[in-house]
Amino acid sequence: MKFSNRQIKTSLLTLNIWILLVSGCVTENTVHPTVTFKPSAILPIVADTSTPLPMASIISSPTIRPTPTNATEPMCLNLDDQLSPDLHLTGVWVRGNIKPYLENIETKARIGIPLNGNSGLSVYDNDFAVSSDKKWLAYIDIYINGNKTNKQILRAISSSGYSLDLNQWPADFQWIDKWSRSRELILDLGFFSIRKFTLLNPFTGKYQIIQPSRLNNSDSYYSEISFSPDLKYVASTSAGYPTGKLEIRDTKTEEILLDGIGDYGWDEIAWSPDSSKLAVALDSSVILYASDNFKHELMYQISDSNEQLVWAPDSTKIVFIGYGNKDITVLDAQPGKTTIYCIDDQQYEYDYDWENPFWSPDGGYLIVNGYRHIVPFTYPFKGETFDLLIDIKQSRAFYLPAKSSSYREAWLAVP
Repeated sequence: MKFSNRQIKTSLLTLNIWILLVSGCVTENTVHPTVTFKPSAILPIVADTSTPLPMASIISSPTIRPTPTNATEPMCLNLDDQLSPDLHLTGVWVRGNIKPYLENIETKARIGIPLNGNSGLSVYDNDFAVSSDKKWLAYIDIYINGNKTNKQILRAISSSGYSLDLNQWPADFQWIDKWSRSRELILDLGFFSIRKFTLLNPFTGKYQIIQPSRLNNSDSYYSEISFSPDLKYVASTSAGYPTGKLEIRDTKTEEILLDGIGDYGWDEIAWSPDSSKLAVALDSSVILYASDNFKHELMYQISDSNEQLVWAPDSTKIVFIGYGNKDITVLDAQPGKTTIYCIDDQQYEYDYDWENPFWSPDGGYLIVNGYRHIVPFTYPFKGETFDLLIDIKQSRAFYLPAKSSSYREAWLAVP
């Protein structure tokens, strides 16, 4: 689930704790290998120096143009209450928020996800990340006192339930940008407008600063900052009226590769897992940039605002949810078609809300957290939560039972 405003995010998370009371038992995981944390002998990717780098010339300032070859295809699917016998799902689901756990899809075995703070497992943006091999989950353990977040502690667990002991990692307040392609964590140790990026290997304890020099200026405000998984590029957005700004730079040289202007707000940015493409969500469109100097662009006009951009593991498709949480849209990364999924109700007319889309490790399936109620509204109000499973290749949809406190939040590969 993507959420850019960190103060609102904390308030919502606090509210969820009071609303959701969960019962049930899961086996707690107690495996904690020891890790010693020390600075890496390798020089930082971008040296943290007091001498600022000279401003580089702009390579590309493209004018955004719509791509006429894009075709939008609505696809309404029947929602099957039972999984088809020919459907063979493997892997491990991350489930729940107040008492989260790992669930092996085939054996149904459950292992608790360690949380020592007084909050739940947050899947909001920057609190939660799955490694590129889909076998590790990094997450933030949040400690809240009243309406104030005191600490945000880093933790990591494998799909087998093997937890890393990160208690010696000195940072007690951080956000997760993502896992790099080399299984390192890109962390933001800053606080709100003050950003401080560090690259941490959670398996060896080595870390290094990757702070671009322009971020040392506390007067500069960036709505979102995101490194590419291969660490070659860093993209940043800033809000402004009547236009906002998107900037992409080379991480080592800080050379400006793209200096773009768009709507008032750039809703979200997301790098593809192979770092070959950057997706940018605007108020009524999604733009894809290719990383070959960022001169190639594709614009997809969408009727609504977009958020929660999530790439498929092979970087060929991207899914996003409309601003009103009504549309599930899958976009082909190459010029082709955009598929907007809907549910064809047979007995009742439902109103659906969707959030938190994520892919299976092989990219063949898509899961979205759902909520539905019969329209028109009746009293007493009746609604239900569930998870929607979409078979992308076969164009099928399946109903997976889930309470709001036990939604499926991510899909990990088998250990």
